[in-house]
Amino acid sequence: MKHSFLFATQEWLAEGDYYDEKGNRFNLTGISQIVCDKDKWTITGFMEVLFKNPTKFYNNYNIKKSDSDDNIPWESYNPALGRLIGNMSISGDTITSRYTSEDGTCSGFETLRQIDEQTYENKGECHVSGKRISSWSAILKAKM
Repeated sequence: MKHSFLFATQEWLAEGDYYDEKGNRFNLTGISQIVCDKDKWTITGFMEVLFKNPTKFYNNYNIKKSDSDDNIPWESYNPALGRLIGNMSISGDTITSRYTSEDGTCSGFETLRQIDEQTYENKGECHVSGKRISSWSAILKAKM
């Protein structure tokens, strides 16, 4: 299966649900812009959670190109969590990403399951000091 997310310069739009540490559900929207260069990929974007006062969570990824589907290293800076260090792997229709913060207090995972060439199902969780502080489930669609 050839993945369209991550491996091509493309903008993706997200809509879904965000859950806080108490399990309260909020609508979310987001945008991810992927740029593929010769030696690296970048993903810039945000997820906006429609709390009473909507909040945007920004993230900027630098991904090193790899010849291995089970070891795609990345680094990111998230203003709320600091520097994150992660690794992606690909298994069939799913891209899985795991990460930890530079100081080790934050960790999490995210999956991107390909539904079709233009659509992915995204799920993830973020933990701080071993406690889940957020989770999300969204559909990403390639912007045409």
